[in-house]
Amino acid sequence: MISALGQADFKYTQSGQVTGGRGMPVFDTGVTETTTYVKGAYLRIDLPNGSYGIVDLTGRREIQVDSKSRTYSVITFDQVRAKNQAESEASRRSQPKNAGSAMWPKLVLTSTGRKRVFFGQTAQELNGKFADNPAVGTNPQAQNGPPFEIETWIASSVPAFEEVKDFYAKLAAAIGWRPPDSDVSTGPALTSQKGMIEILIASEAAAYRDPVWVPVMAKGLLNLCRTAEIPIGLPMLQTFSERAPLAQERQAAVRGNQQSQPAADETAPKSSAPGSSTNGALLAEFTFRVTSYTADTLDESLFQVPSGYVQSPSDMRQMWILAIGQE
Repeated sequence: MISALGQADFKYTQSGQVTGGRGMPVFDTGVTETTTYVKGAYLRIDLPNGSYGIVDLTGRREIQVDSKSRTYSVITFDQVRAKNQAESEASRRSQPKNAGSAMWPKLVLTSTGRKRVFFGQTAQELNGKFADNPAVGTNPQAQNGPPFEIETWIASSVPAFEEVKDFYAKLAAAIGWRPPDSDVSTGPALTSQKGMIEILIASEAAAYRDPVWVPVMAKGLLNLCRTAEIPIGLPMLQTFSERAPLAQERQAAVRGNQQSQPAADETAPKSSAPGSSTNGALLAEFTFRVTSYTADTLDESLFQVPSGYVQSPSDMRQMWILAIGQE
C-alpha cells in the first residue's frame, strides 16, 4: 500500500526545448516531453524513450524501469549516500589545500506585474537574476553581470504542485546529499548549490540529446526558486537563459576597437550595474512549458514494477534516476 505522506496526488506533463544564441550552435533537441507523478511517499518520472524512474521514500530506494526490455534496476538510499560521500571525499583530496570554496549565486526574483492565462488559470510573471551571495562569499562574476537569467510564470490557483516540492524536500532530508567542496550544510546557500549543479548536469545531458535533461533542469530551477521564496503554485512556463559574462563582451569590444580604430582613440566599454539589462550575448535558452496537469487520484500501480519484469544488476552510471534522486 502507498504511504500517505502527502495531502494530494498530482501529475503534470511538461515539454522542454533548447535554442542557441550567438556563439553557440543550436542543440537541435526538438521538443521533449516528460511526465511527473507524485502520490504520498512515491514519485515517478516518465521519459519519452520508454523508461521511467520511481523514488520510494518509505522503502528508501530508487527504481529505474525499462518497458522495452521489461527489466528494472534498484538502488537504495544508503548506496546513494555512500556514493555521494565517496565522490565528495575524492573531490576534497584532489583540491589544493589553499583552494577557496566555490561561489554559488543567489537568485533574486522580482514580480513584473504582468499576468497571463494558462489552461484557464491566471499566472503572474517573475524575473530572476543572480547576485552576490554573502553566505558563501563574493562572486567576481556578479561584478560583470550575472550570466544566467530566469523567467517564470506561476499559477497560484494550482496549489497541488506543492506536493512535488514537498516530496523533494523529504527526499533531501532522507539522503542528506551535499555537493562536493561545499562549505555550507543547510539553508538557502546549500539549496542554491544543488540547483546550479542540477542545471549544469541537465545542460550536459541536453547537449547529448538525453531526455532526462528536462526533469533534472526543472528540478534545479525549483531549487533555485526556493531560495528566492517563489510563490506557491505551478510554474506554467519557465525560461532559463545562459549569457556570456559581460567581462567577455567587454574584452571582445575592446579587441574590436583595437582592430578598427587608431590606438589614441581606444576606449573600453563603460561598466554596467550587476543584474542590469546589458548582460552579455545569449548563449543558450532552455524553455519549459506545462502541457497538462491533474490533481485527480493516481492509481497505486503506477508506482510499482509491473509483474513479469526481471531485475537487472544496478549500474549507477546507467541509472538516470540518480540525477533526480541524489538529493
